[in-house]
Amino acid sequence: MSRTPAFFCSYLSRWILSKRNEKLSHADAVSYSLMAGFGETYFAAFALAAGLSQVFAGLITSIPLLLAGLLQLITPRALHRIRSYRTWVVCCAGLQAATHLWFVYAAIKGYITETSFFLVCVLYWFASMSAGPVWNSWIESITDKNSFKSFIAIRSRLAQSAAFIAFGAAGMLLHLFKIYEHVLWGFALLFSLAALFRFVSTAFLSMQDDYFPESQQQPKAPWRDLLHVLKDRNSGRFLFFLLVSQVSVHIAAPYFSPYMLAHIKFSYAEYVLLVAASYIAKIIAYPVIARLIERFSAIRCLIISGLFVSPLPLFWFWTPQLPTLIVAQVVAGFAWGTFELSSTMLVFSNIGNQERIRILTGYNLFNAICMVSGSVVGAYMLTSEPSYSTYRLVFTISALCRLLSLLALIGIKDIKAKVRILAFRTLGLRPSQGSFSAPVIDSRDQSKRMD
Repeated sequence: MSRTPAFFCSYLSRWILSKRNEKLSHADAVSYSLMAGFGETYFAAFALAAGLSQVFAGLITSIPLLLAGLLQLITPRALHRIRSYRTWVVCCAGLQAATHLWFVYAAIKGYITETSFFLVCVLYWFASMSAGPVWNSWIESITDKNSFKSFIAIRSRLAQSAAFIAFGAAGMLLHLFKIYEHVLWGFALLFSLAALFRFVSTAFLSMQDDYFPESQQQPKAPWRDLLHVLKDRNSGRFLFFLLVSQVSVHIAAPYFSPYMLAHIKFSYAEYVLLVAASYIAKIIAYPVIARLIERFSAIRCLIISGLFVSPLPLFWFWTPQLPTLIVAQVVAGFAWGTFELSSTMLVFSNIGNQERIRILTGYNLFNAICMVSGSVVGAYMLTSEPSYSTYRLVFTISALCRLLSLLALIGIKDIKAKVRILAFRTLGLRPSQGSFSAPVIDSRDQSKRMD
């Protein structure tokens, strides 16, 4: 009986600390999402406003991801040396915040080179890709397992709302600055706000409890872990499908913004409406999509969503009127939400918490290689002087390749997803897909099932 008060005090102390971590993480989610809404969503638009080419504005959203993907391979080994989840995530967040200061300087100066723009984007995405997998393992280690599901659900809603508000406000500000012919000053304001909010986010991260597993093993090559998980024939064909579909999608996806802003010449306000339609549809659809996957299986939902995703680029030039494109973007939001949730559940169904950092690191690299490959194909067809006919060619080939990639799923046995994805962590907004997200996986529940 004498041990009961001590046990109760210890439990109460841990509970209070976990609730404090949850509140700080909510604040981090809001400030991070405000950064994404004011900042990276407008990288391509900033490149166009600064006088860079439409092809470069498309490539800047993909090629830096490849170099960042190569750099972030150091994450498992660096983390093993540092032995602190918090230190690694805080350092990455601080680096990401600092990259916005260069954008502020470039916008005020009114001059920018392709090389400097490219290198800063590499640093930005390196910080983002390196922090993500570590944060996923860290956050579930410092929060209450009994309320983890509700905590993540609230956090995701806060993040989604903040990203949407920031993106809409940024578009309206740019629209006003363009009316008064000072659009670069508008970009300077946006990137200043993005830097501020990411520094605030870094502060909230630094105030959370640290964690590092005592049983952490010596890191192995991340791509070996990924290949080991997907070594059987069924999973191998599924991996092939994902790689081919990523290439197919990114033949066209990076050039959505240049096409709408520089070729169709939509205003920033109209551009915001297009992206918002897809983003809102995706957020609203997630609960429905989760129930559909549970009822009909992930593989079936993946095939059906793939059929809807395939023709989407055709609408960009068939009917380039704003009302029609908004309807197409709503369909895109629902289709992409289903595609991403289904494929993510299938990819990570057999990954435990201890393996996740290494495997996500390797997956990030393979994903980046495919994105760059597709964008380079699109850039080659667009050449230096994009026209309506070249854009039509790029979008048509992307649609056909997306459709053909579905053939890789024929004959694949239904894969029983063992993992439960609690929510998606919004990393940024993507004009043609609604958002760029990473899954938050309930590995605690998974470990119980696997035992």
